Amino acid sequence: MIPKIHSKSLVSDINSIATSIVNDFDKRSFADDAFMTLQIDKLKDYTAQMVAALNEREAESILAPLDKKRDELLRVIFREVKAKSIWPDEAISSAAAIVAAELDKYDSDIIVMPYGMESANINAMLQDFKKAEVVAAMKTLSGLSELVVQLDAAQRTFEAAYLQFIDQRIESKKYLSATVLGRLLTRQINNEIALYLNAMSKARPDTFAACAEVVKMIIENSNAKVKNRNKKPDEEQSDI
Repeated sequence: MIPKIHSKSLVSDINSIATSIVNDFDKRSFADDAFMTLQIDKLKDYTAQMVAALNEREAESILAPLDKKRDELLRVIFREVKAKSIWPDEAISSAAAIVAAELDKYDSDIIVMPYGMESANINAMLQDFKKAEVVAAMKTLSGLSELVVQLDAAQRTFEAAYLQFIDQRIESKKYLSATVLGRLLTRQINNEIALYLNAMSKARPDTFAACAEVVKMIIENSNAKVKNRNKKPDEEQSDI
């Protein structure tokens, strides 16, 4: 008997179950079974949408550490220039004043701005740092030019990832959310595919018994992982 998908399953768990079932179904022929053909097409459609939705989540999660990197560099640059502006050596303090004049166009709160706005400000700042007098001043300030180079690299890396995130977000807008898709997949597998395979594995074992056994193992393995993760072995299973 095929069990139902555990009620505590995450969308990633459900996606893994659905993908594994699709992969198994692809190895078999159900051409003479209209119900199974319909279920397979439906399952593949939901799974494809789920992958797109999860890819957007993954892309967004990648942005946070990349944004943190450029934020850290911005903090150091602001601190370094501020410290050098009150340096006792006039050559250093004068050079710092030139750089500070450019930094004064930007608030240090730039690091808490939305991603797009922060990027626009950083790009403008990097352009200001290319001015001849600023480049010359930075040569007097030990380590500052290197920090700017690192900021430029961090900004390029972030923007590449951000563009990828935007592309995936546009693509995912065509589909339902991962949470909704998780519910739909769970209902389909629990209430349609599992019930049908449980019945047909007895009525036509030569065609359905092996397939039903594979689906049973896929769901049981996933449920075991979910139970272990939640440390609640007797948790009620999903019937949505």
